[in-house]
Amino acid sequence: MQNFFNRYVLYFAWLISCLALVGSLYYSEIRNFGACNLCWYQRICIYPLVIILGMSVFSGKIEAIPYVIPQLVIGILLTIYHVLIQSVPSFNFIDFCGVSTSCQERIDIGLGWITLPILSLVAQVLILSGIVYAWRLGNKPSDKSKASKSEPK
Repeated sequence: MQNFFNRYVLYFAWLISCLALVGSLYYSEIRNFGACNLCWYQRICIYPLVIILGMSVFSGKIEAIPYVIPQLVIGILLTIYHVLIQSVPSFNFIDFCGVSTSCQERIDIGLGWITLPILSLVAQVLILSGIVYAWRLGNKPSDKSKASKSEPK
């Protein structure tokens, strides 16, 4: 089971980014829920992952991962702030939304206390965990390089 996870962890991260993209488009375009400015910033952090992680998955290369990590960290910080201002309205000390859809509005998506920013946070944390794990797997020195370093010349 561990070998299966190690082999497909980057694929799962890409799949989660695809689901996040389709889910956000579903709620905004089909269910007609207006996206606030913070939602758009979160989308800016998630949407490129579909292409970047897709290229990494299908090429088998992990060179792009270090460049994606800061993008995800920024997205996670924005999402945490979004969850906080929805949970604690007095926490809204930066007005990101202006006259657009209110960032504090809790839209009922039929999942009880789970809101769209919480779904975004879960997706981004899962993607970040997956790509960091894949990156660490890909950057471990192989047994050959260990053997060649330890052998005297």
